[in-house]
Amino acid sequence: MTLQPIIGSALKVPLFHGLEPEQMSELVQRAERVVYEPGEALIQNGELGDAAILVVTGRATQFNAFSSTHPYDPIGPGSLVGEMAMLVETTHYLSVVADEPVKALKFHRAMIEAFMGEDPRLADHFVSRIASRLNDLAAEMRATIAAPTSTAAKHDVDVDDVAGTAKPVVMASEEEEHAPSSSTTQTFQGTQTSPAETTAARVN
Repeated sequence: MTLQPIIGSALKVPLFHGLEPEQMSELVQRAERVVYEPGEALIQNGELGDAAILVVTGRATQFNAFSSTHPYDPIGPGSLVGEMAMLVETTHYLSVVADEPVKALKFHRAMIEAFMGEDPRLADHFVSRIASRLNDLAAEMRATIAAPTSTAAKHDVDVDDVAGTAKPVVMASEEEEHAPSSSTTQTFQGTQTSPAETTAARVN
């Protein structure tokens, strides 16, 4: 595969988008060529990373940090894996495993730092892209935090609006209210007690 298609594909990656073609060409030429066999990890959860990996050909699967059997989205050509590792010391929080032979480029942090020393524009580019990503992340977090509050406020308004007009609510009797639940009771120690044990403990 010639360099030009790889350069074009790399420039579509958000972290590389906006680089000059000659800058991307230089990065591609300095990158390490690697091949991953089926079942081999491109990155491994919990391991320190020192490079970003651009998939050139082949397919891989990204796995949940808490389960090796529940995959996330598939990884294909043009995907950049472990991107932050090429800029800062990073511990991977997920795994990516090759489903078939994967040809890739590894952009090592040492190489990136050396190139940034030669071309300060590269450092400015990455700082700008990371700042943009952090702003997007902050906006998403604010929206996530605000959503429950907005929902709760809406519920309060609904209750006030219908006060005095809602149908009477039949309250549970005292016996029903204190009757043991059919479900299992969870203790603070993380152990479980049966309804009978819970009732006995309450009497004692």
